[in-house]
Amino acid sequence: MLVSQDLRFDYISSPEIGFLKGLKLKTMKTKPKLILRFLEKDAVEPTSNKAYGDLLKDLASIKGFASGILVPKDYIWPVRNDGYLAPATSIVADAHGLGLEVYASGFANDMPGSYNYSYDPIAEYLQFIDNSKFSVDGFLTDFPSTASEAIGSHFLSSSFHSFLFKMYHLYLNSIFQC
Repeated sequence: MLVSQDLRFDYISSPEIGFLKGLKLKTMKTKPKLILRFLEKDAVEPTSNKAYGDLLKDLASIKGFASGILVPKDYIWPVRNDGYLAPATSIVADAHGLGLEVYASGFANDMPGSYNYSYDPIAEYLQFIDNSKFSVDGFLTDFPSTASEAIGSHFLSSSFHSFLFKMYHLYLNSIFQC
């Protein structure tokens, strides 16, 4: 905690509830976002003595001490035994409904996730931000350039291009009408 008086932290994540609750945020230069990191569903969180899978059922209690959750990607889009995606869970919508941010982890360019992505890691990231149901708030990955490329391609999609084109023309019209 002595280091926190001199350094700025934007996020602090931990898989332990007790650690996050025990932080003395008032002594920090800036108030960081506290993120509870979920481990495997059957792993036990030591403070509550509950499995992480059970903690998911009580997201409201997490809101009491954290700004968000960091979950393995299969918590959001489970992969069936045949290697294809099962339907998405409601975890993102449930967490967002309570005001919690949701971050996904477990992405790797060198480990295929689901056959749905045809071994394209960018397609996998896009599944988490470019679908009709939800969008995660961020990623934890060993390959940030791939996540960045996916996010960039999302925002440069045809619909976003169309929006920018319309805004540019509104801007030009406002300049020439003055």
